[in-house]
Amino acid sequence: MKEVLFDTNLVIDFEKGGDRSESISSLIKTENSGKIKIHIPVIVASEKTIQGQKITNFYIFKQQM
Repeated sequence: MKEVLFDTNLVIDFEKGGDRSESISSLIKTENSGKIKIHIPVIVASEKTIQGQKITNFYIFKQQM
């Protein structure tokens, strides 16, 4: 199985609907089908907020993706 690492810039680009967001979305769908595994460093998730509140649960962060 192939593995992909999402860095902070990739996550930000996806959230803002940047140039790469369609490709990133495709990777997420591919992971959901079990063909690849996406890794997101915990530090990336720890820097994110939802409506100004820090995310305290990685599962919540992953749902936002």
